[in-house]
Amino acid sequence: MTIRSPIDILTRFTFAGAIALVISSCAAPDTQHHIVISTREQKLALLDRSNLVAIYPVSTSRFGLGDWPGSSCTPLGKLEIAEKIGDNAPPGAVFKDRRRTGEIVAPDSPGRDPIVTRILWLRGREPQ
Repeated sequence: MTIRSPIDILTRFTFAGAIALVISSCAAPDTQHHIVISTREQKLALLDRSNLVAIYPVSTSRFGLGDWPGSSCTPLGKLEIAEKIGDNAPPGAVFKDRRRTGEIVAPDSPGRDPIVTRILWLRGREPQ
């Protein structure tokens, strides 16, 4: 059994989206930092300008890739974070319909695939 640090646990359970290129904050967009996500490898690369800062494991939608409304798929393209859900939630906190259920699950719980710890709600940046 592998022991993971709290940071690894948090990032493993973070729904990050597909190729999110701009991290934005509530106050003003951060144009210096970008993230690139590999859905095949389930990894997120954090970039400061063009320099690699860190790589983290992520979890994308079990429904696959796509961007049609209501699909629950991981969207593709240039995206920004529209809403961050889960501030102050403990690692493993389960979310349903973007609300905490009160349940906490352990990492790699068998037979489970809930959305846990954090949700990053994404918004497309490309014209339709």
